[in-house]
Amino acid sequence: MVWPAESLSTRHETKNNKLSKKVLFLFYLNRVLSSWGDRTWQFAVGIYLIKLLPGSFFLQGIQGIGTSVAIILFTPIIGRWIERANRLTEGRVLISLTNGSAFISSTCVALYFLRDHFSANIAKIITQVCPLGLLIFSISAKLWSTSYTIALEKDWTIALATEGNELSNVNAMLRRIDLFCKIISPFTVGVFMTYAEIVTAIFLAAWNVFCALIVVIILKCIYYTGPNTIRMPKIQSDEDEKNEKKEKKFFDLHAFKIYAKQFFIPGLSYSLINYMTVLGLDSIAVGYLITEGVEASTVGTFSLISAVVGMLGTFCFPKMVEKLKLRKTGLIAYLLVIIPLTLCLAIFITPPIFLETKIFGIKLNIMLFLLGLIISRFGMWIADLTINQLIQTETSEPAVVGGVQTSLNKVMNLAKFFLVTAMPKVSTYWILVLISYAASCISVLFFAFFALRRKHKPGDVNTNVL
Repeated sequence: MVWPAESLSTRHETKNNKLSKKVLFLFYLNRVLSSWGDRTWQFAVGIYLIKLLPGSFFLQGIQGIGTSVAIILFTPIIGRWIERANRLTEGRVLISLTNGSAFISSTCVALYFLRDHFSANIAKIITQVCPLGLLIFSISAKLWSTSYTIALEKDWTIALATEGNELSNVNAMLRRIDLFCKIISPFTVGVFMTYAEIVTAIFLAAWNVFCALIVVIILKCIYYTGPNTIRMPKIQSDEDEKNEKKEKKFFDLHAFKIYAKQFFIPGLSYSLINYMTVLGLDSIAVGYLITEGVEASTVGTFSLISAVVGMLGTFCFPKMVEKLKLRKTGLIAYLLVIIPLTLCLAIFITPPIFLETKIFGIKLNIMLFLLGLIISRFGMWIADLTINQLIQTETSEPAVVGGVQTSLNKVMNLAKFFLVTAMPKVSTYWILVLISYAASCISVLFFAFFALRRKHKPGDVNTNVL
């Protein structure tokens, strides 16, 4: 799709800064396609890795550590590139790298399952190379997918949503879309993989190529038909240019300096409460619940309920920001997380007399634990939206700060897994719960300090933050 020069010039002159419903629809469609592909592929990778090396979580561990390290090291650098790059260029490059990596990974899986149809020598090469290819390119896909999300949320969204409460509404809708894809896409892939692993791998490879082409076309339509702000060149200060020339290094120290100066306290609070924790329905909590006798189908049902509760939070977020402003909304969200999480302490403080009490076939202390996790998702998703919008509105370089924030999140995630590795037994899970709860309490104090003490600075992108 190529726009004639005359048409584009006229379009620039006549187009105002209004965000039309058509552009908004295309932006949401773009999010659906990218999020669906990301959630689908990440779920499939976990299953394929265990099938490539049955009976061992070694490949999953390597993939998790490799992904975390890659994101920690490279997202600040990519964030600085996003701050300078043309928006259409950054979108094309990042979605191509994301889906290209997923395509290669899917191809490796398909070849591995079809290896018996090749000669003995080729089959031997496939057996040795394809698992490594899947590992490397699945890490690459996650890195570029994370970077594309940063570009959408910390750059495109800010340029598109410039009036009134548009930013809050768009942010909330993007989270709803992501949450919906998180619920539905794993189920879809799981059904397909139950019957046809090879066909699923081939389908995922083809889907990633098709999806990349569609997303690139959508981005081009948004870029040329959206508000003038989406086409405006990005402003880079003289100080930024000097720092860029001085610090073109593998490790982008300047990005971390910006983050430390502008967003360290709220960013650290978010990483502690959402990543340095086992108090979520992740693989660790699910493993604990299964060990405690909760049926897998029941865990799945509670996961679905948890996602629905989180989605309700995204609907409440815009109204809360409108009435309370952003920082107060964030503080309330943190409290809505920590108060329900107190129920999770029931797994080790429930009086012995109640240990045999069951509700719907589930022990009372486990039911309280589950209720705490589920109810806390309401506040957690509001807190997530708050942090995202604070980065957009209260930092001078949102993409840079967003990149460093992603790195800090991964650092905390790594710390959590190191603790789990150090205390792998189910009997010590209560210690992990206690550490997680303490980290969450500290995070609330950090955010309260930020929300109640920090003054609003003139020149913020959005004044709707106090």
